[in-house]
Amino acid sequence: MSKVHESADALGGDDFVDDFIPADDDEDGISLDGDGQEAHSNRKRKVDEAEIGLDGQNGSETLVEGEEQDKQEPVGEPEKKKQKKQKKPKAPRREADPTALFVEQGIPLVDTTSFGSERTDEQLVSFLREFLYEKNKNAFSEATTKTLSPGSPKVLIVSPSAIRSVQIIKPLRSLGKHVRVAKLFAKHLKVHEQIALLQTERTPVAVGTPNRVQKLLEVGEGGAPLKLDHLEYIVIDGTHRDKKERTIFTVPEVKNDLVPLFRTLRERKPDVKFAIY
Repeated sequence: MSKVHESADALGGDDFVDDFIPADDDEDGISLDGDGQEAHSNRKRKVDEAEIGLDGQNGSETLVEGEEQDKQEPVGEPEKKKQKKQKKPKAPRREADPTALFVEQGIPLVDTTSFGSERTDEQLVSFLREFLYEKNKNAFSEATTKTLSPGSPKVLIVSPSAIRSVQIIKPLRSLGKHVRVAKLFAKHLKVHEQIALLQTERTPVAVGTPNRVQKLLEVGEGGAPLKLDHLEYIVIDGTHRDKKERTIFTVPEVKNDLVPLFRTLRERKPDVKFAIY
């Protein structure tokens, strides 16, 4: 989103101060008549007699037609120059298609249009339980959690930042006290701390940023810390907007991390399903 400039047609300052110069300031403008009286030349009179007529009856001065015309505004002066320029209305912001990246990578998406609720953080648990796992009511039960291998979540939620990840984790607590959520993002746990957690904890749900998730998928001693054995869904936090109205798909540095992450996940887990929340 230019500054509005006012018209500069009108002259300002003292541009016309010296239009009329007193006669005693210019000796060339003074002459002596026969009686020794000073007579000002017609050149130095404020108004030329040619432009003034005398009324023979009352001696009053009347302006001739030529002077009246001089007072009129210049012919053809644009009226728009006297007005402030109007700001042009902003063009409507073009919305980025959240599905475009998946189409480019040839990744099919779960059709989530039938999920009727507004996609807020508070409705995320409902999205997981009642939509993705509508046919499996025990997906997040304590008994099911015990069957999972350490470091192998059922659902991986990918968010654009660490702060956003924390916001997502809060409502997930309603899944139950037995459901631990793996925190796979920076500014909270260091990489070696996350590796230790993944090696020992059963976490049905994991929330992380693309860059950190990719690091934890890299092969290390004993294999990649983040395992995909039980992974069924990858949920992209795609409708949330930050203060600058950006999504995970429109922040360049985050979008650039998404492509290699999706490729890695597809190579290692071909049957995993992708969904945008």
